[in-house]
Amino acid sequence: MDYRSYYYFSNLKWTTVTKYLRQVKATYRYKHIPIYDLPKISTAHANKNKPMTIKQLLSKKELQRCIELSDITLSAIIVFGKDTGLSLSDILSLKLKDFIKDSYEFHNLKFTKMKELGKTTVNCEYYTDFVIKVCNKLQELLNEKYQITGTIYPRRKKTGKEHFCFYTYESLKFIVSMLLERTSKIKEYDHKYTRGIYDENYVKRQLYPDSQLFKMNVSVAAKKFHRINETLKLGNVGDSGRFSSHKLRKFNANMLRRGGFSIDEVNELQGRGKLGSNSSYFFADYISLKEKYQNATPYLQLYTTDYQLKTTQEKLEEEEAKNKKLIYQQTLQENKIRELEKNQEQINKNIQKETQKAVEDFLNDYFKK
Repeated sequence: MDYRSYYYFSNLKWTTVTKYLRQVKATYRYKHIPIYDLPKISTAHANKNKPMTIKQLLSKKELQRCIELSDITLSAIIVFGKDTGLSLSDILSLKLKDFIKDSYEFHNLKFTKMKELGKTTVNCEYYTDFVIKVCNKLQELLNEKYQITGTIYPRRKKTGKEHFCFYTYESLKFIVSMLLERTSKIKEYDHKYTRGIYDENYVKRQLYPDSQLFKMNVSVAAKKFHRINETLKLGNVGDSGRFSSHKLRKFNANMLRRGGFSIDEVNELQGRGKLGSNSSYFFADYISLKEKYQNATPYLQLYTTDYQLKTTQEKLEEEEAKNKKLIYQQTLQENKIRELEKNQEQINKNIQKETQKAVEDFLNDYFKK
C-alpha cells in the first residue's frame, strides 16, 4: 500500500502508475508470493491525461504535410488509415492476397497459373507478374477518375472480430503507386539472375499471396510517425504525438460523424461493433453503409483539388463537352484553311497578271526600237 501511495502522490500519470503496479503484481504471482486484496483507491485527484478535443485533431493540411515527409509505403499507410480507421497492427497484418481479392470488382483478374503456389522461382515470377498486371488494370481505372469506393475485410487483432470497412479513391491510388514501385525494384534487380534457376535470395525478393501488403513492421512505422511529428512540431496529446496511427483512427471516426454516420455505424466500420449475442442476431447493412460512405467521401478526402471524383454521368458529360470543343476547333481550322486557300489563289492571280503585264511591256519596248 505504501508503494501504491508513493506512486499515487508522485507526478507520474495514472496510466503509468497502474502499469508499474501490474508489473509488481506479476512478479509476486510468478514467485508465488500471496497478494491480498488491496482496498480501493479514489482516482479523482490522480494525474490523468486530458481527453483529446476536436481542436487537437489533425487538419487535412497537416496530414498533407505529413505525407510529403513520408516514403511511398508510409504515405499509403497514412491515407489508408484515415480512410478505414484501422489500427496500425491491423493495417500491417493485411496480406497482398486480401487486397487483390477484395479489389476484384475493379480489375476482374484471377491468378490461375498454379493451383498451389509454393516458394519456387517460377511460381514467384508468375505471381509478381500477376500483381503488376492487376496494378496496371487498376491504374487505367484510376486515370478515368470514376467514383471508387473499395471494400476490405480485415480481422481486428485486439478482439479477433471480422468486419468490413471502406476506402476511397485516394487509398487505391497510393496503394497502386506503392506496389508498382515495389515491383519495379524487383524487376530492376531480376536481370542479374537467370529465370527458371532457383536462387534463395532471388525468391525472397518476389511477391507471394501471403506477402505483406504494406512492407513495414509496427515498430518502424511507429518511429516514423514519431519522427514526422517531431519534425513538423505538431505537439503532443497526453503521452503521444498528435500525429500517430491512433489519431488517424480518431480522424476517421470524426469525419464519418460529420458525414452523417451514427456512433454505432462508426463502431461497426472500425471493428468494435456489437457484442455478445447481438452480433448473432443483428447484422450491419453493407449496402446502406457503403452509400453513406460514398456521401461522406468529401470529408475524408485530403486532395479535393487534385482528385476530382466523377460519376459515370459526369464522365459522359465531360466527354461530350470535349467533343464539342474539338468540333469547334476543327471548324475554326477548316475556315482558316479555306481563307488561306482563297488568299493563295488571289496571290497566284496577281502574280499571273503582273507577269503578263511585264512581258507585254517588254515586247512593246523591244518592237519600238
